Amino acid sequence: MMQLKIDETKDNPLLKRKELIVKIYYEGSPTPSKNQIIESISKQVGADQEKIEVVKINGEVGMQVGKALVYVWEEKPKKKEKKKKETKQQEAGKKE
Repeated sequence: MMQLKIDETKDNPLLKRKELIVKIYYEGSPTPSKNQIIESISKQVGADQEKIEVVKINGEVGMQVGKALVYVWEEKPKKKEKKKKETKQQEAGKKE
C-alpha cells in the first residue's frame, strides 16, 4: 500500500506551475510507478492528471521510502517534439 505526503509546495508563477516535493511510503511493495503517483497526487491536489508531471523519483536504499519531484501545471503541458536526425544521404542531398 502506497501513501503520499506532500513535504514542500512552491509556486512558480513564471512557469505557471506548482512544484511539489512528495514523500512516498510504499511498505511491502516495489517503488510506485509515475502513473500511480500521478493518480494519488491528482486526488490530493484536485488537479487533472494530464496537468501533473513526475520529474523524478528517488528511492532510499534499504528503506521503502522515497521522494519525488512533481510539477502541477496550470495548463496542460505541450509535448516536446523530437527532432528527426537526418541521414548522411539526406545531408549530402542538401549540400548539392
